[in-house]
Amino acid sequence: MGNFRPIPLKCFLAFIDKYGYKFDRISASHHIYTKTASRSIVIQGNEKMVPALHLKTNCKTIGCTTKVLYDWAEANC
Repeated sequence: MGNFRPIPLKCFLAFIDKYGYKFDRISASHHIYTKTASRSIVIQGNEKMVPALHLKTNCKTIGCTTKVLYDWAEANC
């Protein structure tokens, strides 16, 4: 089946912090994180888990693979 599962929001926020993304603003229920000269990352802040598809698209934005994310999450969360 593969390694395509949701992870806790706090864990994902720690991961994007490692890549230099910082909280910028809230627009409705969406929390927006930005980094200079990069596209912003949008997360629904009211959810406890980040869905796997959101992880995949946000990893593309960051410039890493989901394997890197899941390996990091297993070691640090």
